[in-house]
This record gives sequence, structure tokens and C-alpha cells, in this order.
Amino acid sequence: MKTMTRTYMGLALGVMAMTGFSAPAHAQEALPRWEKCPVPAGAAPALANIDAGARARFIREHLRRDAGNARTWSLGWAAASVAMGSGGLTLGLLESDRDKRIGNFIWAGTSLIMPLRLLISPLHVMGDSRALEDDASRPPEGDAAREPDGCSHLARAEAFLERDAAQEAFGTAWYTHAMAIGFSAGLGATLGYALDDWSGNALAAGIGIAISELQIWTQPTGAVRARDRYLAGNLVAPDDARATSRWILAPLAQPRAYGLAVGVSF
Repeated sequence: MKTMTRTYMGLALGVMAMTGFSAPAHAQEALPRWEKCPVPAGAAPALANIDAGARARFIREHLRRDAGNARTWSLGWAAASVAMGSGGLTLGLLESDRDKRIGNFIWAGTSLIMPLRLLISPLHVMGDSRALEDDASRPPEGDAAREPDGCSHLARAEAFLERDAAQEAFGTAWYTHAMAIGFSAGLGATLGYALDDWSGNALAAGIGIAISELQIWTQPTGAVRARDRYLAGNLVAPDDARATSRWILAPLAQPRAYGLAVGVSF
């Protein structure tokens, strides 16, 4: 019995010894690759101590979320603008007064500004996010191939992040508000004088200002917040603090009135 016990103990020790000698090699193979890359100008020094893969994934994840919001915002406002333009055109056709009919046609035409803007200059984050996802999923092509989370991929992601944040910041800047208000107010004053219809065009200008401001305030700015966090080296804290409410936009068409219905859910 003692001989068998010694034999089992010897086998157990032998297995443990074999496992102990082979574990370091296996564990070494499973260690993730760590790569240190340069940081953009103005970034906190702590960002340099974060793995390039983690930095690139942070940018991709936040741009992917922002791109989804940008698509919803773009399609929603394009559809609402077309609906409002159609409503204004219908009111113009039904209007018997010549001057008021002309005013309705002109204001209906301004509703096409938003779809044209989205067509000519869409939010870059939608295409940039897709390009980064394609870049990261590209399979390696040999020993010299660039890995998805390498420094070159990270540099491209950082360039996209900066470009998207700059565009979103421009779209919500104070001068963008000023231009939107000035356009509607100026058009209302011009039509009010030319068509001798101050009350009708003042009302239309007020509606135009309200809609323009709503478009600006609802524009996604996720890339701006992601850039600020990235440059500060804060890649861990959640970014869901501002995602607690949902805006609902819908075109509104009633007899002799049209506009946009707005709601918010918490």
C-alpha cells in the first residue's frame, strides 16, 4: 500500500513539475501585445502610458456610437425638412392672396436648405467610423503587415477624431447660432417690406429661427466629448451621463399650419 501511495505521489509530482515548466511558456504566448505610440499635441502625458490598442479601441467605439446618432439626426431632419417644405408649398397653392402665396413659396424653399446641407457636407463621423472599422478588421498580409492596433492605425483614428470633433464644434458654435438667427430674421424683414406683410413674415421668421435652433441644439457632439476625454487620458470613465434622455422629432401638418413636433422622454 505504501508503495502504491509513493507511486501516485510520484506521478502527481511529475505532472505538477511538467505543468510548472510548461506554464510560463504558455502564459508568455497568451500575453497581449503592448505598443507605445506618440501622443497628439496638447494631450496629457498620461496618454503616452496607455497601450495603442486601448487608445484606438476607445476612438473606434465612441465614433461608432456618434456615427449612429449622426445618421439618426441627419435622416430625421432631412425627412422633417422635406415634410415642412411640402406643407409650405401646399399652403402657398391654397393661398388666394398673391403676396402671401409668394411668401409661402419662398419660406417653403428655405426648408430645402437642411437636406442640401446634409447632402453637400454630411457629418464626417459617419464615413470616418466606417473607414476605421474596415481598417481594424482587415486581415494581416504577412510578417510586415501593419497590425490593426498599431501606431499607423492609431494616428489615422486620431486624425479622424480631431476632424469629426472640429466639424461638430463648428456646427454648434455661437457664430452658427448667429448665422441661423440672422438669416431667418433678415429674410423675414426683406419679405415683410417687399410684400407688405410684416405679421405673416415675422411669424414665419420666428418659426424658422426656432427650427434652426432646434437643429443646432440636437446635432450630435459625441466626437467633441470623446476628443476632450482622449486628450486628457481619461479612457475609462463611462460616457453615458448625457444619454439619459431621448429627443423625438416629427413633422406636424394641420389645416393652414405646419411645423415640427418635438418631444423628449426620460
